[in-house]
Amino acid sequence: PFWDMKFSDVPVLIGGFATFVSGLLTLWIGLKIKNDVIKLIVGALPPILINALLVPLTFLVFTDGFVGYAINVSTVFIGQLTTIGTLGTLIYFSLLKHKNKGK
Repeated sequence: PFWDMKFSDVPVLIGGFATFVSGLLTLWIGLKIKNDVIKLIVGALPPILINALLVPLTFLVFTDGFVGYAINVSTVFIGQLTTIGTLGTLIYFSLLKHKNKGK
């Protein structure tokens, strides 16, 4: 049951849920938007925003401080923005280049 969970189980559940929802939204965006640059920008938003808002909930569940939550939201947001903005962009355009090579 939920009330028997250890602290270590909560981040796994919240992080897994955040990743699942982000993936579904990114897939949906990828199917709906045809312009590659707009697809990249809009497609990067779900994992950045959802992870920034949900992952810090793990700390809020076990503490009563909203300030800690706000700080964690900002640090996760910056981390996601940096990672997805650099590595994700490089991977996206590298794959796009190889995809267009075959045409």
